[in-house]
Amino acid sequence: MAIPRITDLGIDEIKTIERLRAPSVIVELRGSAAVAVDSYGRIIAGPDTDHAAVIQAAVNAALRGGTIFIRRGRYYLSRPVTVNTGWAKFAIVGEGPGAWERTFGTVLSPTSSFPTNNYLFDFTFSSYASVRIADIVMYNDKSGINVGGIRFHYSSTRELYGLSLVAERLFLHYLWRGIHYLGSMSPVLRDIHCADYSLTWTGDADLILEKSPSSGLIPKEGRVENWLSHHHGQLANAMRLDCAYFTFYSVGIFGRNDDPNNPADFTDAMIRLGHQTAAVSNKFMHVHAHDVRTGETVLLFDGVDPSAPKCFDNIIEHAFAEPIKIAFRNNAFNNVVRLSPPLRGVTIDDSGAYYDPANGLLNRIEIVSTHQDLAYGFIPPPDATKVMVIDRRFDGLPYSESKSVAIGTGNAYGSATSFRPRSYRITHVGGVKITWSGTFGTGETVTAKITAVYRDGTSYYVEKSATAAGSVWLSSDELATLLQGWPKEIKRIDAQAKTSASSTSVTVSVQVIGRM
Repeated sequence: MAIPRITDLGIDEIKTIERLRAPSVIVELRGSAAVAVDSYGRIIAGPDTDHAAVIQAAVNAALRGGTIFIRRGRYYLSRPVTVNTGWAKFAIVGEGPGAWERTFGTVLSPTSSFPTNNYLFDFTFSSYASVRIADIVMYNDKSGINVGGIRFHYSSTRELYGLSLVAERLFLHYLWRGIHYLGSMSPVLRDIHCADYSLTWTGDADLILEKSPSSGLIPKEGRVENWLSHHHGQLANAMRLDCAYFTFYSVGIFGRNDDPNNPADFTDAMIRLGHQTAAVSNKFMHVHAHDVRTGETVLLFDGVDPSAPKCFDNIIEHAFAEPIKIAFRNNAFNNVVRLSPPLRGVTIDDSGAYYDPANGLLNRIEIVSTHQDLAYGFIPPPDATKVMVIDRRFDGLPYSESKSVAIGTGNAYGSATSFRPRSYRITHVGGVKITWSGTFGTGETVTAKITAVYRDGTSYYVEKSATAAGSVWLSSDELATLLQGWPKEIKRIDAQAKTSASSTSVTVSVQVIGRM
């Protein structure tokens, strides 16, 4: 049988084909009332000033493979649009023109009676589901009501690859929570803009990926790209993530910078990996945080349970923020952050980090440079036990430094002087020279103590004493004592000094040479 050409079809057949190509349901405003019509032009809901009821009827009609097209206009919802079913496949598509438009695009807003702590779209599925939401503005202009954008919940205990949410080209404005995804596999979120511009506004998070309370499953194998959080109000997090094997590409977060008259933009952290369950093997590419308030945590890795670390193997590439604070808590381990210089002010909080010297499990901060970034005022991190910073211009190069050492009296060591090169590591100690200068008192002995401190917290030391001015190099055996922690990496060399007298005119200096 020959396949008919379009010119061979009658007008009724052509109309049928066009209906199949068209959206299943069209929602539009007629004055202040909304109406939903099917592809045949038949009214299935409305006209009704209860916009939520009309959109709900449109979703119900298109639940098994249809598309709901919501024409431009401002729709006010008095309650969430909900789905609670086994399987479904549908799309909800608005009408541009762009994310910034709140006047001429498709805009969904709550009424003053909208129930607080609820979502404009609240969807729950217990089986296969594919949902696409695109080209919609969600805008909360009602103060005192916590309104979320989209909640997508997978309630079955079976882990299905047939469950997916695609959300794209959305503008989420003044929302308590932007997108809240609970459960199974492979959401795709792209071109999302979350914003508020009120200093008094407060919310929870723009993006939440977390375990389903019904199934116990966490989101896996999803993708988030071109995400922008732009805030002048206050949130707990821009992103709060319990997920695995996700890829995040191009994430931008804007705060308000320092303003002593207003609270911080992010009370917990801009991006928090690990919150309730686990954050494992996620990868971020190009993370930019701008207008960071001093003291705010930009990246927080939280293993959740101190007895069972569950925040590990996450990699963040090309991260940039000035200043940047990174925190590791509750046995988070094996996470890597590669910062893009030039940077000013790097703060590390690793009080809860996890280190296993047998397996080399540690969190790592790398500042990788191939040009003159340090000339622009790079400040290396402070003393942080589980942190490594690498600048490839200095990797493996000779290192030599001399410093004066404070002398404690009454046979008590003074404060330590630390030797730590710009690479933030010492790969080899070639020699240590101790010099005593000045006039010794009668019967006075001045002792110097040299300590090698390793990354796993172990340390080894050598003491050398003198009763007259002079210099001495540590012997090969003494160097071997310092280096007995090899092949572990030395974090720093500490030098201390003490005198047997109650006061002294002697000075002590130490020179360390090696490779870094």
